[in-house]
Amino acid sequence: MINKGFTLMEVIIVIVILGILAALAVRLVDTALDRSRFEATGKEMEHLVFAVVGNPSLIQSGLRSDFGYVGDCAALPSSLDDLVTDPGVTGWNGPYISNEFTQDPDDFKTDAWGTEYNIKADGTITSYGSDGAFGGTGYAEDITKVILDPIDNATKNSIKVYVRDGNGTTLTNIYVGVTIDDPGGVSYNLLYASGYFYLNGIVPIGNWKITATPTVGYIGKLGGALESIVSVYPRGPTPAPASVTKIRFAGTIAEIYKEYRAGQVEVTSAGGAANVTFTAVGGPFSVVLTLRTGPAKAFRLRVTATDDTNYDDFDLIVENTKGQAVNCSSTSAVIDYIVIER
Repeated sequence: MINKGFTLMEVIIVIVILGILAALAVRLVDTALDRSRFEATGKEMEHLVFAVVGNPSLIQSGLRSDFGYVGDCAALPSSLDDLVTDPGVTGWNGPYISNEFTQDPDDFKTDAWGTEYNIKADGTITSYGSDGAFGGTGYAEDITKVILDPIDNATKNSIKVYVRDGNGTTLTNIYVGVTIDDPGGVSYNLLYASGYFYLNGIVPIGNWKITATPTVGYIGKLGGALESIVSVYPRGPTPAPASVTKIRFAGTIAEIYKEYRAGQVEVTSAGGAANVTFTAVGGPFSVVLTLRTGPAKAFRLRVTATDDTNYDDFDLIVENTKGQAVNCSSTSAVIDYIVIER
């Protein structure tokens, strides 16, 4: 039997089939590589976001422990290099990102296709995908991660601090001074208005130390300085509300001189103000009470005398039984008692 072998046509057909199979294999391999690079790039970009503003899932002693570069340095990084190399700013505690699979020290600045990330002033990080160009579909589609929306929420937040004494009396800047130290150790004096100390529009995210220190004339009554920690969290997409904390001293700023209990005395409000009359041991006296907006509750009305011998003129503080400032939109309220302090 004679073996004639393959004809030229058969060989050509086989070569064509092998070529088609090879092209399909290459395409499948390229697709698999692009898929792997796409996923790796998305993961690395997420780590970059955590490096800048921290990982919210890291909690220690009930407080978020990781606020990234901003939480340590109280500012946004000027470039991605600041995440691994100390730029000479106070508080830097990096590196904030590591290269897990390569020895290239600059690998974190490029996506899995080797194209540099595009960092924008609006707080976004973008990879241009497999084609390295804007736009595209599939694995060529751009990948964008938002650091914070709006980015101002990273560094331009506000703080409110309420300070009270052991009786629940609101302490103003006459009695105490309040400072905060940012994570980098820079200290700021808080302003006072409307029952609280505040710092508006310049507070970066992070854990801030707050110190309330009695003024010279009230150290003996209030005691030493008190410290607290307030966590300023990144929020979005709307501007972040003020972070609020409360500090309460054990001592008091005034001794109780007289306490007048009036039982259930109804106060009727007309246009937001009311005349209040008590008949008590010290004789009848009248004060003017201004009601604010909020739920009607039983109030504790604390009256601080402005003149030790003349109790016709008072400074009024309206509080609930927890020592909190109370607002009232009702036309009437029930007053429990009046405390006169000096």
